[in-house]
Amino acid sequence: MLVCTLGDPCSISIEIMGEIFKAFNGLQRIKVPLVLVGSLQQWHYQSEHLGLSPYLPKFKSIKSLHQAEGAGCFFIDVGGAYQDPHHFSRLELGQIAKASLDVLEGFEPNGKLAVLTCPIDKLACAKAGYRFTGQTEFFESIWDGSAVMTLAGDRLRVGLACNHLPLAKVSSSLSAELIHEKITKFGSTLRDFFGIESPRLAVCGLNPHCGEGGLVGHEELEIIQPAIKAAAASCSFSVDGPIPADTVFWRALQGSYDGVLAMYHDQGLGPLKTVHFDSAINISGGLKHLRVSPDHGPARDLVFKKEASSRSFKIAWETCMQYLEG
Repeated sequence: MLVCTLGDPCSISIEIMGEIFKAFNGLQRIKVPLVLVGSLQQWHYQSEHLGLSPYLPKFKSIKSLHQAEGAGCFFIDVGGAYQDPHHFSRLELGQIAKASLDVLEGFEPNGKLAVLTCPIDKLACAKAGYRFTGQTEFFESIWDGSAVMTLAGDRLRVGLACNHLPLAKVSSSLSAELIHEKITKFGSTLRDFFGIESPRLAVCGLNPHCGEGGLVGHEELEIIQPAIKAAAASCSFSVDGPIPADTVFWRALQGSYDGVLAMYHDQGLGPLKTVHFDSAINISGGLKHLRVSPDHGPARDLVFKKEASSRSFKIAWETCMQYLEG
C-alpha cells in the first residue's frame, strides 16, 4: 500500500501530485492500493484551477485505511472548504495537515507499507495541537522506533544525529550510544534503499576543526570518537571520522564516501541543498515501514504559479514504487 498525505493545503503539493499523475499516465502501472489523504475539496479546487483534472484518475472515497483493498486509487477526506487555499487561517491549515497524518495512527497493513508525506507548516500544525517538531518524529512515535533522518541526492547522502533541535540543545543531546545507533541505521538505509552493499561512511565532528584536540570543544574526544570506534567494530561497513564539516562534504562529493553523518540539522542540510536543491529526498531510515518525502517545504509563495519543480517529489514517488514492487 502507498499512502500519500497531502500535507498543508496552501502548498504546491496538489499541483505536484497532479503532475505525477500526468507524467505516469494516470498511474496505469500501480499494482497496490494508493490512498491519498487530505482535503477532497482542495483537491478538486486546485486541480481544476491548475488544469490538471483531465489527467487525474477516479478515486473511491473511503473512511479508513483498512478499507483500501486491491489495486486502485482511494481518497480519505479530512475536511476543508472549496476555496482559494490562501483564505484558510493558519490554524485551519494546521488542522487539515495534522488530520491527514492522524489517519495513520494505529494502522498496520497486511503487506508492505510506504508513506509519501507532502510538506507541512510546522508552526501551523503546532497551533492545531501537533506535538512533534517534524514529521520524522511523528513516524517514530506511531511506529515505535528511532529513525535516522536521511537526505539523499544522486551525488550526496547525509544522515543526521539530531533532527529538529534548537542549536543550543545539540551538544547536550549527543551521546556515544545515540551516534552509534545513527551510524548503524544510516549504513543500513544506504544499503537497503540505495543498493550500496558496503557503504563507506564519514562522521562529522561537532566543533570547528573537530575541537582541535579539546582546545575548542571536547565532544569529539569524549563522545564522537568512542561512538565511531564502537561502530567500526560492530558494523559490516567502513566508518571514518570524526572529520571537520568544512572538508568532509567535499570529500564525499569527490567519491571518497557514500554518506556523511552530520551532528545536527543545518550542518548536514546546508551542503546537501547546495548540491541538490530540488532533487533530494528525505527518508526516515530504520523504521518498520518506509516513509519518504520530498526535501522541500510547502512553498506557499509558488501556489498556483506553475513554477514549482517536481523533481524531488518524482524521485520520492519512484523510491516508494521500487520499495513496494521489490
